[in-house]
Amino acid sequence: MEGIIIKSIITKIICVVLIVFCTLAMAACSTEASAEEPEDQDLIVKMSSSEADAILAYLNESTAIRNGDISEEDVEYVGTILDRKISRKEFMARYQMILSGRDNYENYGKAAWDSLKMDIWEQHFAEKRDLYPTTNEIKAYVDEVRLTVESTDKGVKQVASYAESLGMTVEDYWNYIAGYVAPQDLNHKRVMGFLGSVNMEPADVDLVTSTFDDDNFLQSL
Repeated sequence: MEGIIIKSIITKIICVVLIVFCTLAMAACSTEASAEEPEDQDLIVKMSSSEADAILAYLNESTAIRNGDISEEDVEYVGTILDRKISRKEFMARYQMILSGRDNYENYGKAAWDSLKMDIWEQHFAEKRDLYPTTNEIKAYVDEVRLTVESTDKGVKQVASYAESLGMTVEDYWNYIAGYVAPQDLNHKRVMGFLGSVNMEPADVDLVTSTFDDDNFLQSL
């Protein structure tokens, strides 16, 4: 199903340019993965300026809201998924992440919206069943990934490349991962594991309740 993007994203190896954390999580490629694409073993993935700008814009907006520097009335929202409003900057950050990947979609705007829908559905699903990871679990998960990534010279260089693209120190970059990316990644894995254990399928993305306020804009992407 085209809409269930996150599942396919997480299983990609480092040489496939997708969202930031999935690339880092696979920075220390397994011998099997390395054997599949030996010509790319020394490749350091560069984040595009468009993707970096979109991520930074969303991070700055989120920080400003959290710190009380701006109110929700100052935020431009593009729609709602379940009970959560989605700002234009959050949507564009996801859109640029999807656009930077190698997967092909008939409409990248819809693909980005669908991936947000699945993220939020998974969060709701996990919270209702007490599956959503705690702060300590997220920290342990990030620490484990960081240890693996930084065990190789390639991994160290990859993190430095992403951090530089975002104008961050390496430490700030890992804090960004812990705050914005790892929770969704870990939760996804837990939800998929739970669904598999009870022989359930993920939600049909088209049945996840959402409203996008400017359908012409969405279809134009």
